[in-house]
Amino acid sequence: MDVQPQNVTLQLQEYNQLYEQAYLNEKRAALAKERSALEDQKRQQEAALKEKERRLEEAHARGARESRGAVTSRNWLLTGHAVEGSCGPGATSQEGATATFDFVFELRIFDPEWTMVPMVDSQVITENWVVQRLSAKEVAAGDAEPAWAPVPLGLDTLLVAQELDGMPERQVLATNVPGLYRVSFSAHVFVHSARNLRSLSLALVHPITAARLRLRQAGDSRSRVSELSVTPAARYTVAEADGVVDISMRLPLTKTLEVKWRGVEDNDGDWERMSREGANCKSVEEEPPQVTATHDAMHSIMDGILQSSHTLKFSADSEERALNSVRLAVHGATRVTSVSGHGVASWRATPAVSEGDAESSTSVEVSFRSSLISDTVIVLLNTELELGTAASVTIPSLVCEDVLRQTGSLAVVKVANVEVHAQEARGMARVGVDELPPELKCQTSRPIMFAYKYLSPQSRVALGIVKHEQVDVLEAVAESALYEVLVSDGQSMHRLMLNLQNSRKQYLQVHGIPLEARLWSLMVNSKPAKPVRAEDGSLLIPLLVGASGDSNDGAQAASVELAYLLQRSTLGERGTAALAPPRLDVPISRLLVEVQWPETYEVTFKSSATSAQSFSSPLPRPVNHDVGMDLVASGFDFNRAPASVPKAGVNVQVPRAGRRHRFEQLLVVDGGATLTAHYQMKASEEEEANGWFAPLARRFCARRR
Repeated sequence: MDVQPQNVTLQLQEYNQLYEQAYLNEKRAALAKERSALEDQKRQQEAALKEKERRLEEAHARGARESRGAVTSRNWLLTGHAVEGSCGPGATSQEGATATFDFVFELRIFDPEWTMVPMVDSQVITENWVVQRLSAKEVAAGDAEPAWAPVPLGLDTLLVAQELDGMPERQVLATNVPGLYRVSFSAHVFVHSARNLRSLSLALVHPITAARLRLRQAGDSRSRVSELSVTPAARYTVAEADGVVDISMRLPLTKTLEVKWRGVEDNDGDWERMSREGANCKSVEEEPPQVTATHDAMHSIMDGILQSSHTLKFSADSEERALNSVRLAVHGATRVTSVSGHGVASWRATPAVSEGDAESSTSVEVSFRSSLISDTVIVLLNTELELGTAASVTIPSLVCEDVLRQTGSLAVVKVANVEVHAQEARGMARVGVDELPPELKCQTSRPIMFAYKYLSPQSRVALGIVKHEQVDVLEAVAESALYEVLVSDGQSMHRLMLNLQNSRKQYLQVHGIPLEARLWSLMVNSKPAKPVRAEDGSLLIPLLVGASGDSNDGAQAASVELAYLLQRSTLGERGTAALAPPRLDVPISRLLVEVQWPETYEVTFKSSATSAQSFSSPLPRPVNHDVGMDLVASGFDFNRAPASVPKAGVNVQVPRAGRRHRFEQLLVVDGGATLTAHYQMKASEEEEANGWFAPLARRFCARRR
C-alpha cells in the first residue's frame, strides 16, 4: 500500500530555522570529519618524525661509537685521576699505621647500557664513597662551572665487588645512565716502619702521572726528610711549612707507586748540621750493614781479547741502613770498561799494588745516590783482557770487599774461531749448564763451553786456547748466469745476467771484455751503476749498489745485468768466431748460453757446454732490495699513481733475430767455459746445367740421391 506523503504547513520563519539547523548540523559533521582526518595525519607525521629522530640518534650514536673506537672499545673513558695522600704522626711511631689517600676519578659513560668501571682492588680498605654526575645535556652545554649532582646508589647506579676480565675481585661502579661522573673515596694504606725508615706502596687499577703525599708532624716536634726514594723514578719536590712536609711527585705512566723516606728529628744532635737547602749533611754513626754478594760472570773469548760481563748483587740485612758505596778488586791485567746500575752515582777504577803479590789488580769503588733506599743493589761491570800470543789464559777473578760472604757462577763462551780447553780449576766446581742461573744463560745466544760455581772468591780458572790458521772461503758465488749473444754482419751484442749470493765482496772482476767494447748498460740489484777498469784492463762491477741493511746479517742475494756491443769484421762466406762468455773471478753454479745467428749461414759450435733445445732451469731474475722509502704529500691519491716509477739508467735487452742456439754448463770455475762458432754461407739453388753436360750431370746427381 502506498504511503501518501503528509504535508505539514509551517510558517516561513519556522521553516528557515529548521533549514539553518540542518545546514549547521551538516557543516558540523563535515568539520568533525575533517578534524579527525587532520588529527590522524598529525599523529602519522609525529610518528614519522619520532622515527626519523630515532634513526638520526642511532646513526649519530653509531658514528660516535665508530669514531670513539680509535680511542677505546669500551663504553667508558677515564678523563681525570687525582691522588693525594697524608700520613699522620702515628705512622712514625708504630708498625701497622696507615696513610690515607684521597682518590678522585672523572670518567664519562657514553651509551645508555650497563657498564662496569673498575675503581680499586677489593682488598684495599676504603670509605667515604661519593658519586656525582652531570647529565649528557649538561655535558653538551659545556658550562664553565657545572653543577655536580649527587647520585643516589640504587636502581641505575651501583657500587659492587666483581671480577672483570679474569682479574682479581675489584670494587666496581655499575651504571646504565650516560654522562660525566666524578667518583671520590678514601683508601687506607699501611705504612711500614723500621727505625727511622718509613715506606708505603700503592697498587692501582688505573695508571697515574702525578701524586702528592703530606707528612704531618705531631705537636711541636720538628722533623725533616733526609732521604727520599720514589719508585718508579720520578721528579719530585719537597716543601716544609706549618708542621707539614709536602711531597709532590711527577711520575711516568704507572700503576704502582712506592715511597720510602727517612726523617731527622729535632732532638737529634746532628739537626744543626742540615744545610740551608734542606739536604742532609750528617753522617749517621751506625754500624755498617751486613752485606752478602752474589757474582755471576759471562766470559766471551774473541779474537785477541777476552770480554767479561759481571753481574754483582749486593744484599743488605735490612733497608734501614742503606748501602752508600761498595768496593771490589778485579785481579788480572784487565781493563774496567764500564760500571752501571740503578742508583749508581759514580765509580772509580784505580790500579792496586800489594806487596808480595806479583799479580796486578784493579780496585773499583762504586758510590750510590742517597735516594737509593733498598736492601738489594745490582751492579753491572764490564772488563777486557788482551789474550796476546800465550797458549793459556787465566780468567779474571773479582773479589768484593767488606762482605760477609761471596758466591757466584761463571760461564765461558767462544766467539772467535779458536779451540778452548779447560786446564786448571782451583776453588771452583765445574757444573752443568742447566745449573747456571737463568739470568746468566740469557746473556748469550751461543753455546756455553764451560760452567763453574764457587763458594769463595779465592779461586782460579785457567783455559788453554789453541789458535788455528784461518782458511779463506768464497765471499760470493754466482748461482746462475745467462749469457746472450746476437751476431750480425759486422757487430755483435752481448748481455750477461747474474744471480749471486754475496757476503762482503765489493767488486766483481770480469775478464774478456775488450777495451774498445761499448758498454750500453749496467744494473746492480735493479739500480743503475757505473763500472771501473782495473790496472790489468779487466772490468770491475760494484756489488754493494742497492744493498739493504740485512746484508749485515750474512750473505745476501744480488743481481748483475751487463750489456755491451762489439765491432767485428764482416762474416764473409765462411769463417770462425770466438763467442766464449766473459771470465769471472767467482764460480758459476749453472751457466746458460743463448746465441742468435743469422739465418743465411750454416753454423756449427764447439763448446765446453752441452747443447740444449730448451733450458732445464729457470732464468736468473733481477733482485731489488728497495723497501719503498719515497715520501708523498698528504692526501696523495694512490689509485692514480703510475704503475711503475721511472728510474735513472738504461736497462738494455737483446732483440730477437736469427736462429737461436742454446747451451748449458755446470760448475764454471776460473773461466772454464769455451764457445767457438764455425760458419759458412748457405749455397743458393743450383743453376740448371746446359749443353751436352746436362744429361750426365742429371744422371750423376740422381745416382747420388
